[in-house]
Amino acid sequence: MKTDTKISGSGKIGQGEYNLIKISGSGAIEGPVTFETFKVSGSCKVCPDATLEGNEMHISGSIHSQSEIKVNTLHVSGSLHSERDMKVRSLKVSGSCRLQGKIYADEIYVSGSLKSSEEVNADIVEIRGMATLNDLFGEQITFIPENCNSFNFFRFAKHRKLSNVKNIECTTLEAGCLQCDTISAENILLTDGCVVNHIQCDGTLSYDSTCQIGTVEGNCAQKLLS
Repeated sequence: MKTDTKISGSGKIGQGEYNLIKISGSGAIEGPVTFETFKVSGSCKVCPDATLEGNEMHISGSIHSQSEIKVNTLHVSGSLHSERDMKVRSLKVSGSCRLQGKIYADEIYVSGSLKSSEEVNADIVEIRGMATLNDLFGEQITFIPENCNSFNFFRFAKHRKLSNVKNIECTTLEAGCLQCDTISAENILLTDGCVVNHIQCDGTLSYDSTCQIGTVEGNCAQKLLS
């Protein structure tokens, strides 16, 4: 029978099957756990080999995981630092998420900060905050920070930061305020000061005059937006 476990002061949670894990104090996960719901509003450390596997996680505090995370939905409004791979259906980040392992997802939505030194793989990726990534693979990828528009670009260009991605491979990319070494996609729309060193495109490439684009390869139709 699944049970509930809660830590409001300090404590440790061992291997087991749980309905609810709730940490509002300082806690440590010392063994593999499965759960329906995992909530962290305090701080939590996940030890190596203490795999987290369940339906949903809500992080409004901070969590440092040294083990794999496998969940359906993961909401981060606080801080998450993961040293191992993550497999999720839906990742939503309004806080800060730092990854040292690979991430596999169906959908990723970021209005906060996402940093990864490994692969990020998802069908749908929408970045409305800031991202610093190595390799990003997907079907439909969007980089449109909420304050990113052509009017503000010229006035505040010196004070603004761009999302930075080394390599993007996808079917459709729509991006503003993005700096990228290499993009490979079928359809690409770039606006609001994007800086791209190399593009491989066999569909359509559209961009405005604020963008800086290096070499372009492939049989693509190019359009300069007014």
